[in-house]
Amino acid sequence: MRSAVPPLPTNTVCADILAKITPWPLLPGLAEPDVLTFSVQWDTILNDAITTAFTADPLDANERQILKTVIARVNLTEAQPTDGAASGVVLAGFGEDELFPVLWNCYIRSVLPSRALQRNSPQLEPLQMQGGAMIRPFAQAEMVHSFMNGIDPNLRFTIENGVDELVRRFADHLAGTSGLTGAPLATFRADALATATSLNQGFRKQIEKYCREKHVDPVLGAIGLLPKDQLAVMAETLVSLTSFKRKMSRDAETVGGDVDVAVISKGDGFIWVKRKHYFPPELNLRYIKRIEKDQV
Repeated sequence: MRSAVPPLPTNTVCADILAKITPWPLLPGLAEPDVLTFSVQWDTILNDAITTAFTADPLDANERQILKTVIARVNLTEAQPTDGAASGVVLAGFGEDELFPVLWNCYIRSVLPSRALQRNSPQLEPLQMQGGAMIRPFAQAEMVHSFMNGIDPNLRFTIENGVDELVRRFADHLAGTSGLTGAPLATFRADALATATSLNQGFRKQIEKYCREKHVDPVLGAIGLLPKDQLAVMAETLVSLTSFKRKMSRDAETVGGDVDVAVISKGDGFIWVKRKHYFPPELNLRYIKRIEKDQV
């Protein structure tokens, strides 16, 4: 028979979570007092949510406060790589002084009254003369990375980590069969692990070099010579490829439907190449004529 394991008290669980996330750095521009400010400003909403979530087992005042602090810190700290609650903001185009396009992007993690909080520091990427061309995917980017590097990023991560584990285990096995003991064994084991680390770093560099020479550089070189209309076709194709992959897999279909395509250039400005409408224009000629008349 299996013995039932009693659940941990809520305050113990919350205190454990709080201890783990407290070392996480706060978002840029925030300080410790902002954590309390968040709890105070959202106190009513947090209380209502906690009451609804713990109807069967109400929390006391101390447990509620710990949980509120957890919620505040989760919203106000630098998000971890696995965080899926952030929204991306991307701006691209030309200013009055730029000869080449500039890309600016950041993640928005949460919002305080009258203040949007960035999940991380914004990234600014101006296209340089020597750069020629660049491709920057956002959100669901794995298919673009596969296209650019010639290998699925998750597969590459699995291979590199698998090789790392293999050489480390081999180094440890050699140390175990060396017949050494004491200080000589410790020295041999350290040298073997250092060699394993060096071999793995060399393997990763070889993979990176191959991807760069055989895939990334040729693709960027070709893209740098494409006319604007072909650049638009390429961008739409990459988005459609991601949508198709999502549809054919068990992953959530977060990319799909019709794709809007636009081109921004220094001479022409913002130009729609393909744009979906909520109604077929050919079935609403009166509306189209009215709009054209208003624009005259």
